[in-house]
Amino acid sequence: MPTVTAHRLEQRQSAQVRDATWQTARWAMRTRIVQNRLFGRLNITEAVGLAAVLAIGVRLALTGEATPGEVTAASLLFLRAVAPVAAMLFVMGVRESAGDPGSPGGAPAPRGRRSARLVGPCAHRSTTAAGRSG
Repeated sequence: MPTVTAHRLEQRQSAQVRDATWQTARWAMRTRIVQNRLFGRLNITEAVGLAAVLAIGVRLALTGEATPGEVTAASLLFLRAVAPVAAMLFVMGVRESAGDPGSPGGAPAPRGRRSARLVGPCAHRSTTAAGRSG
């Protein structure tokens, strides 16, 4: 930039940009580590729960209290019940990184009045950052 060059501040500006970029990269890596740990633990708990459902189902099937189809249905119902939790956590992570310019596909958050579009049973209401409904 001509102004930086004219004032002979190239090295200082370059160092500031380098430091800011490195800080952004470090925080992005830390965020990814925390997300990986969270999803890893979520997968472990899901596997333990599914193993418990299957173990109980096998015991019931062996004693004749349940059919193999009922055991299969119970395990599929368990998976269907816990899948939205993982999906919600993933979507929340994507929503949080949406305002981070350093994240993949992330754009800076808009300034000023913000509004959120609601989807689902509350879709008839819109909510603004100021907390007003309208």
